[in-house]
Amino acid sequence: MVDHGVGRFSGVLDRHYTVAPANLVGTCELSSELDFLALEFSPDAFEEHLGTRGDLGRLHTGCRRDELVMQLVERLWLESVEGLTSLEADGLSMALVILLVRASHADFRKPDRSGILSKPRLNRLFEYVENHLADDFTMADLSRAIGCSTSAIASGFRAATGFSPWHFVLLQRVERAKSLLTSSQRTMSEIALECGFSSSQHFATAFRKQVGTTPGAYRRQWM
Repeated sequence: MVDHGVGRFSGVLDRHYTVAPANLVGTCELSSELDFLALEFSPDAFEEHLGTRGDLGRLHTGCRRDELVMQLVERLWLESVEGLTSLEADGLSMALVILLVRASHADFRKPDRSGILSKPRLNRLFEYVENHLADDFTMADLSRAIGCSTSAIASGFRAATGFSPWHFVLLQRVERAKSLLTSSQRTMSEIALECGFSSSQHFATAFRKQVGTTPGAYRRQWM
């Protein structure tokens, strides 16, 4: 039995999700042991998409099953175990927010994307990324750097480069790592930190996915 403060309901929770409203105390009574994953979002994450309504309506009053939602949640969890930068987490979270808003049947509002990411803004964005590759920056940091909304950055980045912001930054980090691997004697941990990866394990996993070999093997090929 679940109560998010807007009415009690019960249901099967296997690969289902429920959404608790912000700033309300909820309770949950379980009839058996259950493994679950809890994700917390700021209400601001939904504001841009909710239109005239300030909550997620029916998602607060029942358990829902949606494989796309579950796959995103599982990807967030699995990649956080391997290593996840703030920008990667932001990208996955933004996709999850949009799925939840649409599932709620809210008055979905597409962000205003007219006139976004002019060439000067795009150049400032590329410059910021280049100068902060070692930092664990977020979409909010990019937004402040060029004075543009996070959704405008996401769509404008894809239009200009063909990649999402987090994927583009990942590719830049891998390219810098390749250069350091072949031109320096820095350790793997030092290269991981200098390129903005959350750990040496995250660096090794991301590098292998993009290059097809491990950082150590890549270095041996060129040294």
